Amino acid sequence: MKGGMNKTWENGVVSGVGLKNGRTGRLGSVLRVMYLLVILVLASMAQADEMTPGKTFRDCDKCPDLVVVTAGRFQMGDLSGHDDERPVHEVTISRPFAVGKYEVTKGEFAHFVEATGYGTGNTCWVWNKEEKKAEERAGIGWRNPGFSQTDRHPVTCVNWHDAQAYMEWLSRKTGNFYRLLSEAEWEYVTRAGTTTRWYWGESESGQCHYANGADLQAKKHNSNWVVAECDDGYYQTSPVGNFKANAFGVFDTAGNVWEWVEDCWNDNYQGAPADGRAWTSGDCGQRVLRGGSWSSNPGSVRPALRDWNDPGSRLNNYGFRIARTLTP
Repeated sequence: MKGGMNKTWENGVVSGVGLKNGRTGRLGSVLRVMYLLVILVLASMAQADEMTPGKTFRDCDKCPDLVVVTAGRFQMGDLSGHDDERPVHEVTISRPFAVGKYEVTKGEFAHFVEATGYGTGNTCWVWNKEEKKAEERAGIGWRNPGFSQTDRHPVTCVNWHDAQAYMEWLSRKTGNFYRLLSEAEWEYVTRAGTTTRWYWGESESGQCHYANGADLQAKKHNSNWVVAECDDGYYQTSPVGNFKANAFGVFDTAGNVWEWVEDCWNDNYQGAPADGRAWTSGDCGQRVLRGGSWSSNPGSVRPALRDWNDPGSRLNNYGFRIARTLTP
């Protein structure tokens, strides 16, 4: 028995006692099953806690912060807006998902480039305020978009393919599925339960509290721009999270940088998915952008406002926001 006990300790099971007393062996088996059940319950509770709406989390030390968004339904579009914002239609988001609390920052994108060696070219479209037109310039890119930024500013001069590459890398790094928002998810997140023309109300007057769009600061540099009659202190990009969050706890959905979403361009909402999926038919040579930017007039930072461009286009007012699918 002494030799049997020595082997037992090596294997982590008191088999010598079990051979002597069958009931004790069965008790050990029951305890092991109960232990496994407790582990499974605790893991399930942790996963459920992660999916609680409003919960903020991140999947790794240098990963972007995420906010869990609840399932729900909303009216997408704007009857008083442009033709491409109609017909207004109901969309149902059937499951919660996670969305970037902020737009992807320059620092976060730099971490991706350092880890992968990914190249983003050496040209970007910028606004020439002297000639009052956009122009493509060499030597401009996400590292140097033509104006001063810190690592907490949103990354700019990135195209749709750059955003997809970042999502694929983040998915591989974390083992979770990262993606761009669908256009419907983007508007759902931005509205955050509101039905007004701007998510903060029916008037543009609150813009400088909620959005970094064109305002009196921008007009100092571009006298012909249509701007909000307030001054937020920023002409170009601002650090993320510098303005008020919406009701979902998400920042900068209006202004700062235009955000690429997954969808192909369609001229209106006839036949649009009603379940929140990305619309992957139509003109897929053009991809949708949402939210407006630091150079946008007040009407262009409305939640219903849509724009599009070639997915290979890089502008210094283009960026993106991440989404993550949550497992049930």
